[in-house]
Amino acid sequence: YGEAVHFPLAKCDSATDVHAFRWPTIDDYDYSGIAAQLQVNNGYRIVRGGYYEPLLLYCWMRGMEQAYEDMLVNPEIAAAGLGHIFDFFYEHNRRIWQAGHGQIDLMCLAEDLGGQTGPLFSLETYRRFLLPNQKKMAELARSFGIHVFYHTDGAARVFLPDLVNEVGIEILNPLQWRCPGMELPGLVRDFGDRLIFHGGIDNQQTLPFGTVDDVRREVREVAAIMHGYRWICAPCHNIQNVSPVANVLAMYETIHEITP
Repeated sequence: YGEAVHFPLAKCDSATDVHAFRWPTIDDYDYSGIAAQLQVNNGYRIVRGGYYEPLLLYCWMRGMEQAYEDMLVNPEIAAAGLGHIFDFFYEHNRRIWQAGHGQIDLMCLAEDLGGQTGPLFSLETYRRFLLPNQKKMAELARSFGIHVFYHTDGAARVFLPDLVNEVGIEILNPLQWRCPGMELPGLVRDFGDRLIFHGGIDNQQTLPFGTVDDVRREVREVAAIMHGYRWICAPCHNIQNVSPVANVLAMYETIHEITP
């Protein structure tokens, strides 16, 4: 995991200061090699290209505590910073997708909206600072025929109607079902006809601290809940290095055993 140790926007006192920062431009990047990389793939794998997770980047540039405070007490600073990030990634992704010539299948739209016990901020805050530009980025992706994969950790249930109905996400990851509101039966009941689910095998307790039998049991239980729906078996986020190899193998072996 990378951690930010320097926050270049930390001392900004106004939107003017944010605008004065030397923001990167797409001219700093070379997109000419994308087509060659895709030719090597030659249709064998699903290809993800393009990414957008603005608040995380804003937190790295501003400092997490200050970034969250900005959305309440310095909204003009937050809007300026998030606006510059959006402007860059909108054109950056567009260049990537143009260079892909129709061979890029999906993009990763992301923002961690939930913590372990509840949302990280209000639905109103999400709708003010994140939703409008998430919609624009998803619409740009769809204009290239690219599907929208969405990542959010934690208890993000309150945001899902907007993500499905407004942003138009198609794949939801990582399904941390131990968090309130993220219970799998409710997710498939309310969104199973419109979403592909990705994840669902707990990596906070079962994979790192359970037995092989615990892992096998959980894979079967989740598979039973997901029966009849579109689901990609995967861990609830990255596999941590405290997870025994035997547990990781058990997860993948079990899903292959029970999948026709």
